[in-house]
Amino acid sequence: RSVAGVVLIGCIDRADLAGKVDLLMQAVRITVSGGTVAVLSMDQASWDASLSHTARDLAAGRPFHPETWAFLLDRLGVAEPVWHRPEVGTVHAVVATVDR
Repeated sequence: RSVAGVVLIGCIDRADLAGKVDLLMQAVRITVSGGTVAVLSMDQASWDASLSHTARDLAAGRPFHPETWAFLLDRLGVAEPVWHRPEVGTVHAVVATVDR
C-alpha cells in the first residue's frame, strides 16, 4: 500500500489539468517518507513539433513545463524538487524526495 518511489511518464503529458494534478497527488500519497517521486515530461517544443495543428488543438492536454511540475510538487509538500534538463533527447526530469 506504499512504495519507495514513483515515476510518472507518458500519461502525464497527455492528461488534462485535473488528471495531471490527481496523478501527482496519488503518487505523493503512496510514496513513503524518504521515497522519491520523479516526473519525466516531454519538452513542450518537441511535443508541439511532433503533432499536427489539429492533433495539438484536440489533445486533452499537453506537457507541463518542468517549473510547473516543481511548483506542484512543492505545493504538495515534497522537499526541494530538482529539475534535470536533458543533455540528449526531449525528456525533462523533475525529481523530489517525499519528506513527511
